[in-house]
Amino acid sequence: MKIYKYRKYKRKFPKLFKKEKSKLLKIIPNSNIKHIGSTSVPHLGGKGIIDIIIGVKKNEIINSAKLLIKNKIIKQLI
Repeated sequence: MKIYKYRKYKRKFPKLFKKEKSKLLKIIPNSNIKHIGSTSVPHLGGKGIIDIIIGVKKNEIINSAKLLIKNKIIKQLI
């Protein structure tokens, strides 16, 4: 089990998310990308990891996942 260390909120989190969102939109243009988790809440500490959720239409799920694998964003489908 991996143990995470608590980290204070950093003002750079929204900027880091925007950078990742931009990269993801180039791979999956018609997706809905949101910043979630503790780093999305100003002044809330946490793991310090930018959590992102990607929404696509049901008929685009498999193709989108394959594009994420091809671009080394994820390693495999579960």
